Amino acid sequence: MIHCPKGHPTKWEPAIQRHHCEACGVGYLAEACHEQQELVQPAPKPRPSRLQRYHIGIDPGATTGIALLDDDGQLVAFWVVRWRDAQDERGGHELEVVAAELARICGARHATRGSAERPVAARKGSGSVKSWVGLGAYLGRVEQALFRALGFYPSRLSVAEWRTTVGLPRKCGKQDCIDLARRIPGGLLIEDHNEAEAGLIADAGRRIEQVQTAR
Repeated sequence: MIHCPKGHPTKWEPAIQRHHCEACGVGYLAEACHEQQELVQPAPKPRPSRLQRYHIGIDPGATTGIALLDDDGQLVAFWVVRWRDAQDERGGHELEVVAAELARICGARHATRGSAERPVAARKGSGSVKSWVGLGAYLGRVEQALFRALGFYPSRLSVAEWRTTVGLPRKCGKQDCIDLARRIPGGLLIEDHNEAEAGLIADAGRRIEQVQTAR
């Protein structure tokens, strides 16, 4: 860029054979002007995007629901793992596939948290001790698979804790969980109550962490 003696940028006018300076209002001969390198402002560095956080919800059982939510409450994916028993190789294979898919989606660069429904101790004489022990075995398999794939164990929430957090009564039916889970963005395709409860548990874990972080 050619500048006038006072340092203003000029424009070459062929009609008058001079460099015209609008700031000075006059035309200068080429000998009176000088060339000055324009300072190029460096492009601003892009701001790092907000670290995407994911929240995994686990509803353990003979039919185990697993759901993945992002930090904005959007349901990213959900799965159902079915077992014949706690040592079922078929169910274990399905679980490993789900864990690998979770690792692929979340990746090492994302902060991921997990929440699982905590098996409640059976009341004396309720006849549900075997079921309670079975839930613990299913949950243990899921926790081990998550640790191998993502390097952490999920926290455990009681039924009353996660239901209260998402706005459900402590005692509610399976359809109530499905109806509420379908209101989660991305949850319209939920049909199974295990998928629904896993999504709600993930949402409860997300809300609890947001409250703790805000303190």
